[in-house]
Amino acid sequence: MLLLCSNGLTSVTLGKCISDKLDKGIAALVVTADNEYKSENYHVPRCKEELESLGFEVDIFDVDFQPVDDLLKYDIVSL
Repeated sequence: MLLLCSNGLTSVTLGKCISDKLDKGIAALVVTADNEYKSENYHVPRCKEELESLGFEVDIFDVDFQPVDDLLKYDIVSL
């Protein structure tokens, strides 16, 4: 499943709809796009909480410091 959300899963209805369709597992929250703040970006806690509310364990992932091939082990990749 490919889900493109420009502002995360801010819709409760959408979250409930997709929650039943997702296999729970581990998610990568990629923070590389923010060159200055990365994991300290103010959106990170909300995005992490949204993924956790769907039943995922969440890892913060930065391709500047981690091999991009490691993303293959994740069930969900959130950018």
